Amino acid sequence: MSSILKEDQYFNNEADFCRTESAAAKAQLERVFLENRISYFVKFEEKGFLERIFGGKEKNSYTVRINNRDIALATKLVRNISGVEIIGREPEPDWSPKAKLLRMQEQEMEQDDYEEL
Repeated sequence: MSSILKEDQYFNNEADFCRTESAAAKAQLERVFLENRISYFVKFEEKGFLERIFGGKEKNSYTVRINNRDIALATKLVRNISGVEIIGREPEPDWSPKAKLLRMQEQEMEQDDYEEL
């Protein structure tokens, strides 16, 4: 029996999308994502030792991660929420290692054809 997994498959489609320090903004983000069927993961950012000592009032920091394919839609939906810093951007068209390999092979073939002339 053979496996359906190949060595050149790429599965990590999750990317950092935005950052917020407000619990209200985080709740609003979650509501917007759930209404629009965007899966997400909220990562709690812990403060460093010196920040906890000298930082004064403790603020929680959250990083929201979403799927690469949803970044364009999420950017439109989140643009007007205050307290949210968008840090993600859409991936390049050939972000897949397989697509990059195909493009490199095509360039090599074109170069070989040029050298034959």
